[in-house]
Amino acid sequence: MTKTVRDTRQPLSLADRATQARKRFHRDERGSMIVFGLFVFVLLILAGGMAVDLMRTETARTRLQSTLDRAVLAAAGFEQDQDPETVVRDYVAKAGLSDFLIDVDVTDTAGLRSVRVDANVNVASFFMDFIGIRYLPAPASSAAGESTANLEIALVLDVSQSMDGSKLEELKDAAQEFVDTILLTTDPDRVKISVIPYATQVSVPPTLLDLLIDVFNREHSYSSCIDFDDEDFLTPSILPPTLVLSADQLKQSDHFDPFYNWGPEVAPANGQPPVHTCNPNESQQLLPMAHDGEALNDYIEGLISDGNTSIDIGMKWAAATLDPAMGNFWNLTVTSLGSFLFNPIAPWGDSSTDKVIVLMTDGHNSDEFRLPDDFPRWSEVYYDDLRGEYWVKAKDDRDADGDGRRSSDNWFWVDARVNRQSNFWRKNDEWPYAPEVCHEEGYWYLWRWVTRTVCEITPTNIEPNLRRLSYDELFDRVSLYYNAYYHHYLQNYDNRELNTWFYDLRERADIEPGTKNARLHNMCNTLKANDVQIYAIGFDVEDEDVPYMADCASSSSHFMRVAPNNLNDAFGSIARQLTVLRLTQ
Repeated sequence: MTKTVRDTRQPLSLADRATQARKRFHRDERGSMIVFGLFVFVLLILAGGMAVDLMRTETARTRLQSTLDRAVLAAAGFEQDQDPETVVRDYVAKAGLSDFLIDVDVTDTAGLRSVRVDANVNVASFFMDFIGIRYLPAPASSAAGESTANLEIALVLDVSQSMDGSKLEELKDAAQEFVDTILLTTDPDRVKISVIPYATQVSVPPTLLDLLIDVFNREHSYSSCIDFDDEDFLTPSILPPTLVLSADQLKQSDHFDPFYNWGPEVAPANGQPPVHTCNPNESQQLLPMAHDGEALNDYIEGLISDGNTSIDIGMKWAAATLDPAMGNFWNLTVTSLGSFLFNPIAPWGDSSTDKVIVLMTDGHNSDEFRLPDDFPRWSEVYYDDLRGEYWVKAKDDRDADGDGRRSSDNWFWVDARVNRQSNFWRKNDEWPYAPEVCHEEGYWYLWRWVTRTVCEITPTNIEPNLRRLSYDELFDRVSLYYNAYYHHYLQNYDNRELNTWFYDLRERADIEPGTKNARLHNMCNTLKANDVQIYAIGFDVEDEDVPYMADCASSSSHFMRVAPNNLNDAFGSIARQLTVLRLTQ
């Protein structure tokens, strides 16, 4: 049997059908991811485009910034003699960026030159234009400046014998270029340069020692140096704590040559001039507080090399040129030398002043020869001013000529010995140049009265006809070895006399290298504690010499070990560091 079912539902109205269709559409999720994907795609395209626009803008800004940096560095240097603004505009023009330049500001005063540049480039956007941003700005600015503080510089230069020849010439060139660089980039009124040439000693202008009369006892006028003791290297000043008269506060160096053999009978070998421990030549005296380039360069050109090496004494005098307590003394010294007065020396640690020492050596400390403190002032050598002859008064109880008389009654006639005369020993009353007294005397001979003239030398004491020489004057005339040989050894050809008067005497008060190295260490540390920058240059030095110089320098970067033909680079590098050109923005 078939069962029939009837649909009893009523047909929907048009409104109902529309409502149902709207509900179905609302519930239908088919295709929704496509729409979302389209939105994401558009956003990704926009973000990538923005990145491209930003990269293009940064590229343009970097190019502009780089050009401005180069331009201000070129324009701000003191060595740049063209107009700074012209230099900047020329750099920018050559890069094709002139249209983007906004402003060039130049400050050029004594000791300071600064240049500031502002620019901007608008980069057209490719993608951001869709969101209303047509251009992206790329601003750039740069500033550079070169400035110098007040400079107090001490050039401590090795002029010992080992520097002779090409080394000395290279040093002169390097030091002169250093002076030129400093004075070109610094207002002369703000710089003071002292040059301290050192060998066995440091010679200073005699005027300075005369000014120090309250603390210094001048013993002779043949040269002008000071002997320092260990404690003197623990302070930067050469002045004692109290300025009171005391003969032993500052001791003048003895005047003698312990190196060579020269005197009236011996010409200096190969024309070598006498080498006194304290060089008496005016050209070798310390030059204090100068700021005239021509005078400094002429002085450096006149340096010569001789003697041993005393780095410690060079540094001691460098400290003295930077010592504010010495300001008046240096001022009066340079005035007496015909220079102009300078501004006062800055206090230690003054923030507006750079105190700098440039120390240069080609070796290490060597023996500093001195005469013993108990060495007598007056010698036993006498001089005949009329005839230019030397005599030595015997000084012991030996019977020098074998006549039974003590030597204290005898005189050694040096010139007679040298000329191989037999009568070089003379008794006190046997002056060889005494006048003759003549008289007539007669007698009978073969029943005739005969007369004759008889002349006799009047006994005359030797000493009143001679002038006794101080050791300072004697050693200005002869070397230490010459005195030992001609005035003592030749008396009896006694080697003990040669040892006593040369080898032993030279060693008795010798300051050995080990002591001098300790003094150098103390002096350098004292200066560094007072904020002094110390640059140390080891010029063609041996490996064992490096530690002493490196220890003295302010830091490892302040020490330079230099091979021959590179000394100019070392001095030039230091000069540039003292007047550094920097980007300031």
